[in-house]
Amino acid sequence: MTRQTSRDAYYRIRDGGLLGKRQFEVYHILSCHDPLTGGEVCDIIRQNGRVENRNATASRLGELRDRGVIEELDVTRICKITKNKVTVWTVTANLPTKLKPKPKKISKVDDATKEERRACAMIAMNLGSRKISDEILSRNNLTLF
Repeated sequence: MTRQTSRDAYYRIRDGGLLGKRQFEVYHILSCHDPLTGGEVCDIIRQNGRVENRNATASRLGELRDRGVIEELDVTRICKITKNKVTVWTVTANLPTKLKPKPKKISKVDDATKEERRACAMIAMNLGSRKISDEILSRNNLTLF
């Protein structure tokens, strides 16, 4: 049974456009049929006429959990679709939180080839950072030419 606070959160999320289209679709289904398994959510999406990949549904569930609008219940049960013992999801009364951006991956300097290191030194030199250019060259036993 949906609590009043959960209904209030649902309307604020819907009216405020606080979730992406696919995220809201999964959130809406959970709000209407709470609680459900991921397989059951995916099946309802399919019944509504859209081809849905089970992995895409799982991704949306993880995103919604990370944003605090749904949570895993402390119980598991047999999914009506997959027939496996799985996690059961339910809505919360929370509004979505903003996710922290993932840190950008920085390539390892050790993986750089001599040509790439020489190119970095040339760029540093062209930008007026002779000290950095010299450091790159000396650490790698390189010359510019």
